[in-house]
Amino acid sequence: MGRFSLLVFACGLALAGAPALALQDGSVSREVVQAVPSAQVQALNIALRRLAVNGRNIDALNDAGNAALALGDTEAALGFFRRAINVSASDVEANLGMASVYMRSQRPVEALQYFAAAERAGADMALIASDRGLAYDLLGENTLAQESYRSALNKGADPEITRRLAISYAISGDRGSFNDVLRPLVLERDVAAYRARAFGLAILGEMNEAKGLVKTVIPRDLSARIIPYLEFMPRLTKAQQAAAANLGIFPKAAEIGREDSAIIAYRSQLQGQPAANQAARESVERSGALSDPNTERHWVQLAAGRDRKALLRDWDRLQRSASAELAAYRPHVITANRMSRLLAGPFPDQRSAQDMVGRLSNKRVDGFTIKTSPGAKVEQIQ
Repeated sequence: MGRFSLLVFACGLALAGAPALALQDGSVSREVVQAVPSAQVQALNIALRRLAVNGRNIDALNDAGNAALALGDTEAALGFFRRAINVSASDVEANLGMASVYMRSQRPVEALQYFAAAERAGADMALIASDRGLAYDLLGENTLAQESYRSALNKGADPEITRRLAISYAISGDRGSFNDVLRPLVLERDVAAYRARAFGLAILGEMNEAKGLVKTVIPRDLSARIIPYLEFMPRLTKAQQAAAANLGIFPKAAEIGREDSAIIAYRSQLQGQPAANQAARESVERSGALSDPNTERHWVQLAAGRDRKALLRDWDRLQRSASAELAAYRPHVITANRMSRLLAGPFPDQRSAQDMVGRLSNKRVDGFTIKTSPGAKVEQIQ
């Protein structure tokens, strides 16, 4: 089905409350007005002019990335934020930008990794909590999502976070909490709250009530366009419901009700081996759990070479061959004598690393275990 813009819903609500325009006979002279570029286009142009002077200006790169993201160009935004990360891997805004891009692209595993990187770099936890909650919802991890939303709301009321929390409760089947959280916004006639309520009711299977709400608050021609999307909501996975209700992104017809392979891999890392659950979660959310370089660590080496860009291409190729096995990990390198080794990991122990070697072998991907000594410099590449 592709992307369905929730602007249609918002526009419909606006039209519902707008008075009819009286048409008058007779010719009317109209002033010709030249279109003015939007604020986002202007911001992007300004950032590009600064980058023309200095291509490594990290503030300009971040401004360009944010402007591109606001314009809906996630590919361009990704390019700008990647360049900013290459200038400073610990830049808070660049890491948050990368997380936002991956959220828009429905890649919540990578989004969580960059949120964690931003947190380590000093980002305000309250700033991260709401978007991190949405990333958890996009993984179907509703309990963790709700914890993040509540943490964000402890800092102060916020309608958008409140709507996200309500939708998360609907996805998890908690109708009581869904109603309680959303009720104050509905009573205030918050336009977006009507949309959240309609989608939440549809998720909960209350289709007649959801349709009735839509028919009541927006014109008939627009409601007729929205209702088919509501009817799909109960058939979607939890992650798909979160994407549809929060981002307006619906899966293609063939993918309805089918879990994404990256989400399956994420869950298998957390549930496959009980003894390694916590280590796997840290590996996913901390992008390698490299907070303490003064301990020995276990890895799987996949390739070696002098050109890091070539190694990154190797990683992309190997990930296509073993997507489920490598989805929870980021590419890392350790370099000695100008030769870099491409690593996956880290793993909690030698046995876990060797288990990964076996799983990769089943996908015809060669690798072997290595152990890095305390103090060894292992870097993430991207």
